[in-house]
Amino acid sequence: MGVRRLLVTLPIALSVAAAAHGVRFGDEHAFGEEYHDWVCTLMLAGLPALAWAFLARAAAGLATYADGSVLAERLAELLPGRGRLGALAASIAASASAIYIGIERLEADGDTSYVFALAIIVAISISVAFATRRVLEIVASATIAFFRRLVAALRRSAPVRPLRASRPRATPRVDWAAVRLGRAPPLAA
Repeated sequence: MGVRRLLVTLPIALSVAAAAHGVRFGDEHAFGEEYHDWVCTLMLAGLPALAWAFLARAAAGLATYADGSVLAERLAELLPGRGRLGALAASIAASASAIYIGIERLEADGDTSYVFALAIIVAISISVAFATRRVLEIVASATIAFFRRLVAALRRSAPVRPLRASRPRATPRVDWAAVRLGRAPPLAA
């Protein structure tokens, strides 16, 4: 996993691990006990940073995204497994499991039976992977809708330009060449 994908995965995995801890223990004790403030700070800083990274990636090439699937593909490149559901869920689950076990080992009275917690992490990771894919689909469809409206507005406001009189008239030879060769032959000077 590359550095960019790791930086995208870590805030998501930390959130999944914290959610699994909340489901497992409720408010019995804080996730990370004395390190709880650090965990919360990383989580609260990481998720908005992730959102801003996606927004910056989307805005960087906005003029080339007339097809929203291009934008969705570029955003999916930031995700593990290029956003494929299985790879995304597996990498989030693996990272969240490592974070959960690491933080539980730091706690003085940490959980030592990880089976139930890891099952919760897998379930949450699959849900997060589905949600992430759905968000990419929404971004793609919103981008397509935005550009369709933009193009429609430009077409309504743009004046219709008449054809130039200097344009060469189409001849049977030019038509044949366009069909046969995919382009018209160069015009003689």
